[in-house]
Amino acid sequence: MCKYTIYTSECGHPDEDHVDTQNCPYFQKTQVPCDRDNPHIKDRVKIRTKDRNGICNRCLRDARMREEAAMRREREKMEEQNQSIAEHKRKMAEMEAREQEIKRQTKEDHDRQVRGREEADRQFKLNKALEEQALRAQQKADDMERALRES
Repeated sequence: MCKYTIYTSECGHPDEDHVDTQNCPYFQKTQVPCDRDNPHIKDRVKIRTKDRNGICNRCLRDARMREEAAMRREREKMEEQNQSIAEHKRKMAEMEAREQEIKRQTKEDHDRQVRGREEADRQFKLNKALEEQALRAQQKADDMERALRES
């Protein structure tokens, strides 16, 4: 009689088979162990199952592949978020640069207007001073002429 010991992992998959053919007359004649799946020789086979801690290599590989896929998706998601953040920062920098340019242009326009007003005020004061000086000179000349006529 062949004695099979089937070790089963926590995942439920058979992990390892062990055949003890020590006291089997069929094996001693044929050097082939009894077929455990053959229903006709069920009485010649003894099957014992034992549980093992851990999961089988196939399930372990599948779990690793799922984990790697999840990590890859997470990495891609992070890259997309980083790109989105970088794009947002770039747009904010562009908006700030435009705002600074508008402020600079507004300040230049204001300064130009102030300089224009100051220049106009100076010109006005200069013209007024020249008119007053010309008027005083005219009055002086008129006063002199009158004084000469009266004398």
